Amino acid sequence: MAFRRKSLLLCIGLLAAGLAVFLLWPSQKQPRVGLPDGSSITLQGVSYEKRLRLRAGNEWRDHLGAMLPESLARKLDARFITFGGETNALNLWLDWDDYRTWSAPNLRCVAVDEHGCELGLDTPSFHMVTPRRQVMTVEFKEFPRRSKQFLIRLYQAGTNNSWAVVAELPVRNPAQRPAQVWKAEPLPIRQRLGETEFSLLAVQTGVMAGRLPLAPAKPGEIGGVAVTISWAPSTTPDWEWVGIKGITDALGQTGASGGYVSSGIGRDRIQFVSGAGLCLEEPAWKMELQFARASNFSSNELWIIDAVPVPPPSTNFITDIATERHGVWLHFRGIVPVDAREPRAKRGMNKPAAHVVCTNLPPDLQFTLLKAVNNDGRELRPIGTSRDGDDFVFGLALDSNVKTVDLTFAMTRRVTKEYLVKPTRIPDREFQRHR
Repeated sequence: MAFRRKSLLLCIGLLAAGLAVFLLWPSQKQPRVGLPDGSSITLQGVSYEKRLRLRAGNEWRDHLGAMLPESLARKLDARFITFGGETNALNLWLDWDDYRTWSAPNLRCVAVDEHGCELGLDTPSFHMVTPRRQVMTVEFKEFPRRSKQFLIRLYQAGTNNSWAVVAELPVRNPAQRPAQVWKAEPLPIRQRLGETEFSLLAVQTGVMAGRLPLAPAKPGEIGGVAVTISWAPSTTPDWEWVGIKGITDALGQTGASGGYVSSGIGRDRIQFVSGAGLCLEEPAWKMELQFARASNFSSNELWIIDAVPVPPPSTNFITDIATERHGVWLHFRGIVPVDAREPRAKRGMNKPAAHVVCTNLPPDLQFTLLKAVNNDGRELRPIGTSRDGDDFVFGLALDSNVKTVDLTFAMTRRVTKEYLVKPTRIPDREFQRHR
């Protein structure tokens, strides 16, 4: 009897709570956009560092459960989906009603600030709630944090690898906050390492990420940044640029996603292109560039392996020579022939290659092949490096008559230098010059 009484009281309480929530629920109209096929997309919820709960069914308990606390919704057996709550992340919930197909559309979503800059390009997650209602959830780690309101732009895949805008909806920013303003240094910005001076010459946006020669940015694609660096002296510098650690702004947002591609420009400069994803109108970006020693190594940074046999085509002499440098274990596995399919890092490289397994290499260490000398004493310049997990391969320009080769590897620490720079948009004439 007591159990029935508790159950009855629970039901009465749930219904009362549901009615109260329903009556008090705000009637504010949610942003909505109609599509040419008669369907519509509505922004249903926005949260910052808080979990969102959305209805995943169409029964009365599902509707009621969406308005009740989660513990009560579970007791009702309401169907719902929870997401979000990650640190420093903005989450959106969008409904696509009168959805006309069963398969999820190929979409990309991006936040757009008042300057037209796009941040946080990503692919939404889809949840089929009913046959005619698709729910989309999106998480942004980068979005216009200074803005009171910004746009959500949805791109849909078209023909010829293009993307077209299918919808734009306004969003009130629940995480707007003031932030410090960085002051950019005038270009060129110079930093010295040893006897080598590195100069940051240009930081330019409006390009596609990961593309060389430079290509104009395209709608729906990740925007890139082209960075040009020079060094002096140009003959035998004792340090060299080895990568980019990241790009950040004063709001703590990050760019440089998806790695980078680089190309030398003459003898004393290099240009690389990575993802950007930050607002061009920020007073300054912080470029964190990484450098490593190129000469004058100490003995504990070098690993020399003499008289390594060069296998004939289609054969592979497996070796296992091991050492330790800076707490990292290195296993040399031999020279991999041109037609080898393993390791995976070798695929696509049309030269023989030295294969080293480098276990748990931390990001602040640089591992490279410095020098290769054949059995006649002629030095061979290493050509191309590839990595797949712990496997490193270093391409070698070996003639058919080379029987053995002496290899010198280096393990040295990377040094990060910071540059505060104001990015600019690349002029159209630059694309013509790079074609």
